[in-house]
Amino acid sequence: MNSDLRLFYALEIPEPLRARFEKLSLTVDRKKWRPVKKHQLHITLAFMDSVKNSELQQVIDAGNKVSELFSPVSIKIKNTGKFPFRGDPQVWFARVISPELCEMATYLQRQLVKWADMRKFRPHVTLARKKSGYSRPKNKRICAEWQAESFVLFKSTLTNKGPIYEALERFELT
Repeated sequence: MNSDLRLFYALEIPEPLRARFEKLSLTVDRKKWRPVKKHQLHITLAFMDSVKNSELQQVIDAGNKVSELFSPVSIKIKNTGKFPFRGDPQVWFARVISPELCEMATYLQRQLVKWADMRKFRPHVTLARKKSGYSRPKNKRICAEWQAESFVLFKSTLTNKGPIYEALERFELT
C-alpha cells in the first residue's frame, strides 16, 4: 500500500466570492461538466503528487520560508476561461491576475523542486471539470479583488465521491 501524501499549497477563496463562484459554476451543462464544490474552491500554488510522510516537515519548512519572505498579496479575478485554450476544453476557470502571487508561487515551487509539479504557474480558480462529451462553456464576466494574507498546505485524499481536502498547516504572510 502506498502511504505517500498527495499535497498542495493553495490560497483560500473568501466566502462571499465562493458563493459567487458556486452560482456561476451552476451555469454549465451539468451532464457534461462537474462544478467544483464551494468548499473546495482555491488557487493552487504548488502541487505535490507524492511526498513521503518522513519528508512532510521539509515541505512545511518550505512554506515557512515563503511566509517569512512575502507580504500579503493582491488578488484580482477577471472573467472566466478554458484549458486547454484550443480544442476540447477540460477545465473551466476564473482568471487570476496577480504578479506578486506569480512571484510567490514560483519561489515556492523552487523550494519544493524535489516533489512539486514544475509546470509554469498559471493562476486560476477551477470552477468546473469536464465529465464527458464535447462542450465549451461560455465565458462569463466576473470581477473581484481581495488581499490574501495567508496560504495553506492541504492534504488531498482521492475517493470515489471526489477529493477530500484537509488543511495541515496555515502560513501567514508577513
